[in-house]
Amino acid sequence: GYSGTLIPALHDATGNYKVATNVAALPSGGLNLNALVLASAAAQSLTFANASDVLNLTAGTFLKTGNFATTIGTAIDSGRLTAGGTASSGVSDLYFFTFPNGTSTTTINSRIVDNPNGAAVRFVYTSYSPTSQTIITNGLNSYTGGTTLNGGNSFQSVLDLNVTGADGGNTLAAIPLAAVAADSLVINNSTVRLLQDAQIHNSIVPVLSGGGILNLNNRIQTLGGLTFNNNGSSTVSTVTIGTGTLTLNGGITATSSNAGAIATITSSGVGTLALNGAVRT
Repeated sequence: GYSGTLIPALHDATGNYKVATNVAALPSGGLNLNALVLASAAAQSLTFANASDVLNLTAGTFLKTGNFATTIGTAIDSGRLTAGGTASSGVSDLYFFTFPNGTSTTTINSRIVDNPNGAAVRFVYTSYSPTSQTIITNGLNSYTGGTTLNGGNSFQSVLDLNVTGADGGNTLAAIPLAAVAADSLVINNSTVRLLQDAQIHNSIVPVLSGGGILNLNNRIQTLGGLTFNNNGSSTVSTVTIGTGTLTLNGGITATSSNAGAIATITSSGVGTLALNGAVRT
């Protein structure tokens, strides 16, 4: 069962809460919980009293189930999300799940950060409704444990990146560079889609596994390289440039355990794959 159906006024680091109110307001100073489920029957927002207040989830579980628009933080950079409770070392996972049945939108305005007690945080996103939309709007995300998207046999998670003014991490990027570079962006049978230019840190080498898709959506993006890993999936990993421009500052690595799965990089019209003046292998 759940510990309660309203946001508590005091920390409850072992408590699991399922909240259906249209506004789920955190108390001033932030809150430590074990897990949080947002399950409203109408549009819902998770609000923070102060921009720097932190929601720290011990188990790292954040679940949205309502088939309605959900906003995390009322404005861009309102509030902080982290995981791990009192963890002071290692990597704590922030599991962000969405289970809507239709086309609802979840907007993450809050900043995702490492645990203030010292642990790095990895953002792990899974959506069981490919017709719904989850959007990251905050370019000041500073978590260092990496970003992982997970899909399954019957569903594919889709994560949209929509940071205004993003510049590939010089000052702003939706997806930050991880402390372990290879963990920065792992797309497992899921899709990352750009809604504006330069949303991913320019040094990142995304890993596309088992049908993973990086969709530039006609936008401009620079990356450190690409890694394709067709690990048994019958659906190939793909980078879709459209009419945009993808610039690579490093090489392309491709492996496959399925002879029939050949990773692809596609463009249309004036779409460009730029190798930044080098020969890439």
